Formats: sequence, structure tokens, C-alpha cells
Amino acid sequence: FRGFLYLKKKSSIKMENTTKERLEQLIDRATNPSSTELEISAMDAFCYAVRNDPTTCTLATKLLAERIQSTDKKEALNALELLEESMARCGEEFRLKVNTFRFLNELIKLVSRKYNGDTTDKEVKDKILDLMLLWSVDYPEEKKVQESYHMLLKQGIVHEPKQGIKPSAAKPAPKSTNKPPEDPTTIRFRQLLCSKNPADLQAAQIMMVNMVKEEEKKILRVKELERGKSNLELLSDMIDQYDCDSTSMDDWALINDLFGNCKEVQPTIMLLAQDQNQTEQVICDALETNDRLHQVIEKFNMLVVKKAPAANAPAAQRNDLDALIEIPAAAAVATPQDDMNALSDIFSSIQANTPSVFDDVDILKPSPVTEKPEDLLQFSCSTPTKVEAPKGKSAVDIDSIVSEMLKTSHSSPAKVPDVNILDGITIDIENVLPDEKKSPRVVLDEPKGLRVLLNFTRTHPHPNVAVIVVTISNQSTETISDILLGVSLAAAPTGAHLKLLEPSGTHLAGVKPFRSAVEDITQVILIENPSRADLTLRITINYAPDFHQSITVDHLTNLLD
Repeated sequence: FRGFLYLKKKSSIKMENTTKERLEQLIDRATNPSSTELEISAMDAFCYAVRNDPTTCTLATKLLAERIQSTDKKEALNALELLEESMARCGEEFRLKVNTFRFLNELIKLVSRKYNGDTTDKEVKDKILDLMLLWSVDYPEEKKVQESYHMLLKQGIVHEPKQGIKPSAAKPAPKSTNKPPEDPTTIRFRQLLCSKNPADLQAAQIMMVNMVKEEEKKILRVKELERGKSNLELLSDMIDQYDCDSTSMDDWALINDLFGNCKEVQPTIMLLAQDQNQTEQVICDALETNDRLHQVIEKFNMLVVKKAPAANAPAAQRNDLDALIEIPAAAAVATPQDDMNALSDIFSSIQANTPSVFDDVDILKPSPVTEKPEDLLQFSCSTPTKVEAPKGKSAVDIDSIVSEMLKTSHSSPAKVPDVNILDGITIDIENVLPDEKKSPRVVLDEPKGLRVLLNFTRTHPHPNVAVIVVTISNQSTETISDILLGVSLAAAPTGAHLKLLEPSGTHLAGVKPFRSAVEDITQVILIENPSRADLTLRITINYAPDFHQSITVDHLTNLLD
């Protein structure tokens, strides 16, 4: 029975780790500062995952808060863009998590002069204030957002939206009996525009900019539809020609990549099919593509997965229909503190010996998720075809504003994705050779807690792949349990990927006198870095009962020398 409980707990920890890794992968792509345009499919997949499993909202807000505080301006702005999209699409449960001072404090400290306001980029601060003002208008029931925004204004923070709209710009729409009904966003925009309240006019200014962004997102989604159709055709042809005995490993890898690409764009295609503001042609294409996508996925599972080449047998045992974004329920929610006390603390004067309110902030713990193939998030190299912007159904004068602003927007060619080679690599830690020329990097060193080291090695399973061994030791006399390590690339260079292998354990006994030293926990990090550029790692460390710390390790150089 004890063995059963141990296996059950180990499985739960593994699922939690997978949850975090999967959402981090989506956030990495959605917030990648090197992207020339929004990674719309990653944003759609992230929102789809969170909306379909509300228990992941806690983890999602925690990960977003970490990215919003990035020192890279573009990464922080992309994270705020993803947060805005999530507020609109992830449902009430997600909005409830955002509408807590525990989360709002993470935004407030980037704006308030009492904290990091003087060092935060102005564009990031303006975006945070824009979001708070918009949420105050769009979600009036979320009172804590309004309180936070007004408290910042009382501190003397000046909020001036970029796009100026004077009250005289608000003109009544011409009456027409043949005009189709306006969508709720347009109605709300017109109401704000006609208001005499300065706060409403400010909200209208921000909403107008957002309407332009939404039109740009529609164009990107149509591009993703074309990419999905292209991958779908190729995958269907390759499945028809597939033969277990004659198909090479390279062809199998291509089939697997194409399948992952098709699964990846599925949330975007579903969203297009439900968007009544798209053209009839786009909606019909999306519906038809979605139907064919289901047929090809079913054919893939029936004909290919059951007869995959032997070298890929572990991947074939997974349920690929649910692999990319179907996330199950069941996670514990942390007990919130007194929210009003938290808010009053952050806006009160700072005493010399009083710790910041953020020291006590405990963003909720990871939620479990079904384990998924690592290679399902890789793109193919197919190039989307150029399409025209879809025509909306808003009022005539609103369309003219948005279309005029769209003319000044410059779209860049879609980034050609790269291929992850880490999925086929396995490491036996017994055969890993340490690099004596490089000293270990200390990540965490608590005299009465954990000591975490990054150990560099001379082992390179591929010319572009470095191996780092993480060692975790217990320096206290008490047992530390439920140890969970998370690692991701911050501002990853082109072609760089990271994979965190399973740890050797999750518990460390305490140090006792007259007893042998406890064996450290070891965990292997694989990093593919074809450009040999400097790397920065974002490392999170969790253990029971409620320890959480996020650490940035930068200037990792010459890992492949």
C-alpha cells in the first residue's frame, strides 16, 4: 500500500511538472521577443488550454506575472498582450484570479514609484495602466482592479493613452434600416466615445487601439488557417503512402512533425470558424478545414501510431488525439490572504524594517496536466500564403477609423520556425563527463535549506547540444519533500531549445551527525543552441510546504566548447 501511495504521489508530481513545462512552452513562444509578429497560434493554444481546464488559471497567472516582470521590454509587452487576450477569452475563473491583490500587486509594483516604477520602461507602465482602465470599464464587477487603478492615480501616476480622441470626434451614427446589428464591442466603444466622462474617453482611446490590434490578429489567424491547410494536405498524402516496413525514420519524423503542426493550429481554426465577424468564405474554409483535420488525425492514430517504427515506440504509446492542449482538472488552490490588507500594505508608506508585501505573496501551485509528446509544438517550414484582411461588420465610421490605422501598420514576414532535435536524445547520467575547466554556478544556497548547482559537462550528444547537470542538496537537519525544479530559456536566440529530463528524486533527508551524507538529487538539462549565442535561464524552485523562488541565471557562454 505504501508503494502504491509513493507511485501515486510520484505520478502526481510528474504531471504537475508536465503542466508547467507545457504552459511555459506556449508562453515562451507567445512572448518571444525575437518574433517579428504576434505568435497567434501559441496565444490561441494557451487560451484554449486555460479555458478548458479552469484549475490551470492559478498556474497561468503565476507564469504570466513572471514574464511581465521581464527586463526585456518586448517580452514584457508580449506577456501583457497575452494577459489581455486571456482576460477576454479564458473565462470567469481566470478573471477571478487576476482580480486579486496577490496578482494585481505584481502589476502595481512595476508602476508605483514606491517600488520599481522608476526603473520600469514607460511603454510597459502605460500598457499596465491601459489594461487596468479597460478592465474597470469592461468588468465593473471586478472591484479590486478599479481600486488598484484609482490608488495608483492618487499616488500621482499620470495616465495618458497614446491615441488622442477629442469629445467632438464622437458623431452619431447615420440611421439605416439595412445595416446589420453592431457587435457588443462597437456598441461599447460608441457609448464611451459619446460620454462626457474623461475616464470613459480615455477608455475609448485605448479600445480603438485594441480594435486595430484585433483586426491584425484576424489577419494572422487567416494566415494560420492557410498554414494548417498546407500541412494538412501534405500529412494526408504521406499517411496514404505510409508503410510500416518501407517508411524511413526521416519520413516518420516528418509525419510526426506535420501531425504536431496540425494539432497546434487546431484552436486557431476552431476560433475562426466561430468568429461571426469574419467573411463567409473564411468561416466556410475554417469549418471545412476543421472537419478534414479531425478525419486526418483519426486516420493518423489508426494507421500510423499503432504501427510506428520501433525507435519511436514510446511516442506511439501516447494518446495523440489529446496530446497538445487537452488538460485535465484537479489541482489545489492556495488559501488567499486578506486582500484589503495586502492592498493597503502596498500603498502605505515603506518603513525601513518592514518587508515588502510581495515577500508574502504566494502565487498558487502548479496544476496537473496530461503528459504530451515534446515534439508536438514544433512547426513545419511551410510558408503561409498572403491573404487580405477580413471585413468586419461594425458601424461605418468605426470601420473607417480602424482601417485608416491599419494602413499605417507594417506587417513582417512570418518567422520560419526551427526544428527541435532534443526529443530523440536520451542521457545516462553515469556516462556524463564533467567539465573541469568550468566552475559550477550556484543557483540557490540556503544555509538551512537547499543548495542548487549547475554543473557543466563535456558531454555533447549532438554538436549543437549541451548537457548541464543540476545537483540539489539538503543543508538542513529536516527532511525536504516535494522538490520541483522548473527551467526555461529567457529571450532564447533563434533555434535554441531546452528540455528538462526527469529528476532522480523529489525528497531529501536532513543532514544528521554520525550518518553518511544524503545522496543529492540530480536532474539533466539539454540545451540546443546552434547559434552559440549567450543564454539566460529562468529557474524556479518549489518545495513543501510553500517555498517558491524564481531565479535568473545569465551569461551562460561557451557551453559547446
